[in-house]
Amino acid sequence: MRQVIEICRAGSFGRAAETLGVSQPTLSRSIARLEDEIGVVLFDRSAGAAKPTAYARYLARHATKVLTSTSALVAELRRLAVGESGRLRVGLGSGARAWLGPLLVERLLKQHPGLALEILSESAETLYQRLEIHELDVVIASAALVPIQEGFVDIKIGKGLEGAFVVRAGHPILEEPGPHSLRSLLRWPIAHPRADHVLRRLLPTVISPEELRNLTAYSCNDDGLLQMIGQSSDAIVMTLSVKARRDLEAGRVVRVPIDWTMAADMSAVVTAEQASAPVVKGLVAVIEEIIAAEIDALAALST
Repeated sequence: MRQVIEICRAGSFGRAAETLGVSQPTLSRSIARLEDEIGVVLFDRSAGAAKPTAYARYLARHATKVLTSTSALVAELRRLAVGESGRLRVGLGSGARAWLGPLLVERLLKQHPGLALEILSESAETLYQRLEIHELDVVIASAALVPIQEGFVDIKIGKGLEGAFVVRAGHPILEEPGPHSLRSLLRWPIAHPRADHVLRRLLPTVISPEELRNLTAYSCNDDGLLQMIGQSSDAIVMTLSVKARRDLEAGRVVRVPIDWTMAADMSAVVTAEQASAPVVKGLVAVIEEIIAAEIDALAALST
């Protein structure tokens, strides 16, 4: 596999052989045996070059993933051999960063002081790419907003979390009796985590230009900025109750009663080979504890 990758990169058997530290005839015979074994031509050898065929490009692309995974496994074994307690590389989607990130770091540092922890926060799409090439061990994100690609394992860590719409204290809608329909909310701008496609399912096919403007008024994948928008304007913020719990408790925001049920899941997304890793299982258990505690605190606030 490494030979195929290097020939694709170098563009010739001669340069690839030099990099690999073998003779060109040896490399040519090795590739010829591989081509005979799998029954396809990997390289067009005309004009002294080595132009990869579609089969070679396919093999190189997938071989790179395998070699990257192997390197990561070897590195982990080396860490275990010298007595390190483990390393965890976590990707936090923007929807999890503001509320779950601090709670997660605090809990992990207390419960696992020997754990080497690396946290990266980017868009879920970018985090999934990093997960695929084994730069991350796990990604925490909302599968409803960004679909999880084939080949990943989706571990639900927060099932059916209650959705909510919140506004600043003193918002005009709080003077009206509820509960409100989504269309009633659309008299004001809606701030949401890039979820207009989710909300459109609850609306008629045809809505007014003003309703469309309000539906798409504020789209932001950062929970902290969404909260700021809601507290600084008449925007109505779509969120999860657990995310807004501290602001609700402090009176910075107030829930708007709605006439439908809104729920979402949080996911721990891993590659198949990492799904059973002890460090990943430990992380999932910690996050489940955090979410359960937040739900209990939210329930106590409502009583």
